Amino acid sequence: MFLFSIRVLIAAFCIIGLAHASESMADQQKIYIVAEDFPPFDTTRPVEGAYAQDYDLVRRVFKEIGFDANITFLPWKRALRDIKEGRAAGILSCSQTQERAKYMYFRTPTSHFTNGFFYLADRNLPRPQTFEDVNSYDVASIEGHANMTQLRNAGLEPLTANDTKSALLMLEAGRFDYLYLNREITMAHLRKSGLAKRILFSPVSSEDVFFCFSKQYPHIEKIMDLFEQKLHEFRTKGTLHALQAKYK
Repeated sequence: MFLFSIRVLIAAFCIIGLAHASESMADQQKIYIVAEDFPPFDTTRPVEGAYAQDYDLVRRVFKEIGFDANITFLPWKRALRDIKEGRAAGILSCSQTQERAKYMYFRTPTSHFTNGFFYLADRNLPRPQTFEDVNSYDVASIEGHANMTQLRNAGLEPLTANDTKSALLMLEAGRFDYLYLNREITMAHLRKSGLAKRILFSPVSSEDVFFCFSKQYPHIEKIMDLFEQKLHEFRTKGTLHALQAKYK
């Protein structure tokens, strides 16, 4: 009888534990996050069993700190507007600029971008390694991206494109000689469009990339602290390394 009572109590505690776990999941707050509509972030379905690295990381961090992340893919300008107006808590993934620092917080980097010049292989153009190398050529980038700011800060007068897809089509058509963008996003576009073998890349610099938080979002300081604590935990426990290895 005594053993039976013990077993009943153990079973009861297990049921209570499961109930609390279910309540905890049900009580997760919805949080709205924006991202630019680009490969490999253009779908929430995994490709070959894996999501995009930053997409996967951000969802996991927010889940563990009690938030159900609703990541919505938008054109870059619309995504920035939602950040500026405080409708979205954050944006992935973005690089740090002085202009963005007016309405975003930047904390710990989540990954990095390699910036450089894309150009057509069959045009036999020189391989540029600095901004000075393209002074006498037509150069372009995307309006609103940090790459465009870098070109202008270097004293260049770049042509503009609305997004990565149209920029690559303009490059293919010979509208300009070099397209200055980051490799990680642009190569995904090239592979998807079948242009990867026709277009070369020459790296110039690398920069940190962040999950950026809106300064206007309610209680954002507390959310940032929780996010940073969990990200640090992921690093110290090897979770982040394991996640990154999945995408190499």
